[in-house]
Amino acid sequence: MGWADLQGSVGALAASGSESERFGFEVERISVGRGWREDFVSLEELSAHLDGILQGSSAGLVILRMPSELQALPAMLLGQGRQVIPAGTLMYWELNVKEAPTASVPGDIETREVRSLAYGSADLASAMLLITDSFAGYTNHYSANPRLDPGVVAQGYLQWAESTLTGQSSRGFLISDPSGVVGCATVVSVDAGESAWEIELAGMSTHRQGKGLYRYLLEAVRSAALRDGIDKVFISTQSHNIRVQRAWARAGFVPVAAVDTLHLMR
Repeated sequence: MGWADLQGSVGALAASGSESERFGFEVERISVGRGWREDFVSLEELSAHLDGILQGSSAGLVILRMPSELQALPAMLLGQGRQVIPAGTLMYWELNVKEAPTASVPGDIETREVRSLAYGSADLASAMLLITDSFAGYTNHYSANPRLDPGVVAQGYLQWAESTLTGQSSRGFLISDPSGVVGCATVVSVDAGESAWEIELAGMSTHRQGKGLYRYLLEAVRSAALRDGIDKVFISTQSHNIRVQRAWARAGFVPVAAVDTLHLMR
């Protein structure tokens, strides 16, 4: 669920071809945005609407994302023949680009902006190596589902990262020290009522974590956003990822939303 989805009402049920292929059964996604009250007068009416959608779905797994304040909704969805598996909470943070503190990047650190990294390129290979290293053992919403193969889940994250780095709509930022590429981030434009970017991916090599370099990666994004007239930058992570959220706070980000994920399994 991207930031733009969170601003709307109830999205359409959408097939996820990549996840269906990965897990070997049909996977669909649906989101409930913070604007759901524009279309539904009560939580009960919203629940009835979702029931109708779910009953018409043959997917083995429907991934539902919703604002965390809709705490009563999961129990309302128990009567339509699916197992409801709580799958964690995403915390969204926001940076006001013009008001954010700046950070001077040391001379031995290089930051570069790149567009849609090409398959087979040295930059993509370096980025994928550090992502494999940085996110090893990272738990996301798939990890909550005992019916999904953990090995397939881990491989799926890397496939998603690669598609993000090579996507035509994304732009990337690489940070290097004398040892080579040690961090990367990707951003996409989002419709948030003003000019905004969302950071989809940001990671550092484990051997360079805790050295302050992540701050310079965020600064590369912030300075590019300022140059391009972007007002806000959004980023999200699982709620348990406290260390990176502390880094965001130091860089001037503030928490703005919490989103729960549910796995609805046949």
